[in-house]
Amino acid sequence: MGAGAQKFSVKEVGNLSLGQLGFDEVSNATATPPSGQIYIALQVDADATFSANSTIGDNLSSQTRIAGQVIYGSFSNVDVTDTGIVLAYRAPEVL
Repeated sequence: MGAGAQKFSVKEVGNLSLGQLGFDEVSNATATPPSGQIYIALQVDADATFSANSTIGDNLSSQTRIAGQVIYGSFSNVDVTDTGIVLAYRAPEVL
């Protein structure tokens, strides 16, 4: 069997990439996904200033975003530096 997403069916890959492993609600804290997982989307639930380390591409540093915005990527952690709320959706690290 191949590595990465090839070991899942098309439907399973869709489910995994849409956060079917759950999410972490982050406010005024730093969150890191469980071992073997990444954050695949960061949804701002209440206006927030945050940083996130990307596993592919550029890191996000002191981003101020309004509620409703979503940033897609591959993130190893997220740090919300105020009382805003960011929902960090989990996915397997293999995607």
